[in-house]
Amino acid sequence: MAKAAETAPLEDLMVAMDVVDTLRHRQQLVDRELDSEGRRERLIDKLREIYRAQGIEVSDAVLADGVRALEEDRFRYTPPKTRFATRLARLYVRRDKWFKPALVLLVMVLGLWLAYYLIAVRPEAAARAELPGALAQRYAAVVKASADETALAPTPCGSSSARASSRGSGASPISIPGRATTT
Repeated sequence: MAKAAETAPLEDLMVAMDVVDTLRHRQQLVDRELDSEGRRERLIDKLREIYRAQGIEVSDAVLADGVRALEEDRFRYTPPKTRFATRLARLYVRRDKWFKPALVLLVMVLGLWLAYYLIAVRPEAAARAELPGALAQRYAAVVKASADETALAPTPCGSSSARASSRGSGASPISIPGRATTT
C-alpha cells in the first residue's frame, strides 16, 4: 500500500506534464499562424543572407515569390490516388520481398503436379492404351483353349448348353453367388 501512495504522485505528475506540453504546443502553433507575416520576413532575410554568403545577388521580388510558392505548398509531394496502376507499380517496386517466396511456391506446385503426373496419370494412360490389346489377346487365348463350338455360341447365362460345354471341356462349372450349381 505504501508503494501505491509513492507511485500515485509520479503518475499525477506525468499526466500534468502531458497536459502542459499539449497546451504549450497548441500555443506555439497559434503564435506561429498569427505571426505569419513576421515569419515570412524572417525567412526572406535568412534566404538573402544565405545567397549573399555564396556571392549570389537575388532580388526581393524573387525571394518573395519563392516564399509565396512555399506557402502555397507548390513544392510539397502529394502521393497519387490509389488505383490499379499504382498498386501494380507498388507491387513491382516491392518485388524483392514477394518474388522469391512466390517463385519457391510455384516450383513446389509444379513439382507436385509433375510427381502426380508421373506417378498416377502417366501409368494409368499407359494401362488404358494397353487394355484393348490385352483383351484381344485374352479373347484369342480363350477361343484357342475352347475346342467346343458351342462355347462361341451366344447363350444366356446358366443355360444347359453353357453347362454342357463346360462339362465337355473338362472345366469346373462357374459358381455364381446366389445361384445353385448342379453337377
